[in-house]
Amino acid sequence: MSKPILTIYEEQLAPVKFRQRKLKVFGEQEDKRIALDPRQDEEEYLDSLLHEMCHFLDPEAGEDVIRQRTAVLSFTLWAMGYRRVRL
Repeated sequence: MSKPILTIYEEQLAPVKFRQRKLKVFGEQEDKRIALDPRQDEEEYLDSLLHEMCHFLDPEAGEDVIRQRTAVLSFTLWAMGYRRVRL
């Protein structure tokens, strides 16, 4: 029986640090740190977050694979009404 996804990634995800800062790109991921440029519109921000998380979860995947996965996830979540809420 396979492990639930959360169990597989639990150790990998726990130490991820997210940061917002002005970048020359939409986002970047390195060594369990993800930085996102907050100047993006909401849909771009969601797409960038998912893109960088895909890189984090599967560092061996090529950029074409990452873009394809990101497109499916981003489109689906956006169509379902998921939005960032600023508190």
